[in-house]
Formats: sequence, structure tokens, C-alpha cells
Amino acid sequence: MKKRIFLITFILTILVFTLNIYAANSEPNTSGYDFDIVYSGNIVAGEAKNATVVLEGTEGKSYSKVRVESKQVSGPSEDVKVIAYDEQGQGFDISKSGDWGPQEGFQIGGTFRNETPITITYPEAGTYVTQLSLIDLENDNTVIVSEQFTVNVLEAPTTGNNVVNNAIEQIPQTGISIWTYALAIVLAIALIYVISKFIKR
Repeated sequence: MKKRIFLITFILTILVFTLNIYAANSEPNTSGYDFDIVYSGNIVAGEAKNATVVLEGTEGKSYSKVRVESKQVSGPSEDVKVIAYDEQGQGFDISKSGDWGPQEGFQIGGTFRNETPITITYPEAGTYVTQLSLIDLENDNTVIVSEQFTVNVLEAPTTGNNVVNNAIEQIPQTGISIWTYALAIVLAIALIYVISKFIKR
């Protein structure tokens, strides 16, 4: 009985300790701002992919000068090309700088949804991790919110020069028609059936 009580107490202690560690390491996002990356279909290596970066505010604190920064955390290649488009449709290559928006920053606050169209090209297949951060330029570039996104990039499909003819009319090695093989199989089955009937008598 004492062993059972000790075991239950030990398990409960481990469980509470584990939950405390998890709670300490999982910091909830209380900034009022969230990022998302929206696209449809698969992403293929070497092909430009249209996507939308979404910045949403939900009763977010007001900031006078902020900027969005993007960086590749990991992946098979660092040569990821990102083009961001402004409201006039003009594209800006932010592949190296990672800075989005005017250098002096822009204002945000309250509840809103801001969508920025982008095209992104991954040179190699594999798993990439991208980090988007909202930076407060008036407070020593303090990070207001930062989120990471994992993207799986597929190999580009290979195309060969060989044309496959699915309608096989003849077995190449022997020159015998496929219909000849089919007839031989039917005759063999019929012969086996007749022999089995004959043996049963």
C-alpha cells in the first residue's frame, strides 16, 4: 500500500513539474498582432509562387513607426528570392535586406487586417523556416511580435524525352501478339478444367 501511494505521489510530482516547465517556456502572444502567410497549392523549387503576407491587429497598441522584417531561419539554400508589392503594384526585392515598408516606418494600432502580395522563389527543394517580425523603430528596434513559418518545397517534376505507348500490341522480345498470349492462357485454363473433371470421375 505504501509503495502504491509513493508511486502515485512521485508520478503527480513529475507531472506538475513538467507542466510548470511547459508553462514557463510557452509565452502567449499578448501584443495584439499576428502574422500569417497565405497561398494555395504546392510550392515547387525554381518556380515563383504567389502568396500574401497578412498582418492582423486585434485591439493592438498604437505605434507610430514600425517596420516588418523577414529572414530565412533555415533551409537548404540562402538564395531565396522575395518580391513584395505595394498598393500601386510596384515590386520591391527584399531578398537580402528583409525590410518591408518605408525606412521611416508606418503607423499601426487597433483592429485591422493588412495584406501584402508577394512572390517567393525557392531555388532548391526542402524544408525552409521563415521568420516575420514587427519592429518598433522608436524603441531601439524592439520586437513587438515575431512568428516563424515552415514551408515544404517540392522538387520540380522532371520531363524525359521518351514517349511511352500504353497500348502495347506486341511483346517486343518475341514478336508474338498479346492476343496470342491471351488465347493460350484461356486454352490452358480450359484444359485444366477438363482434366480436373476427368480425374474426379
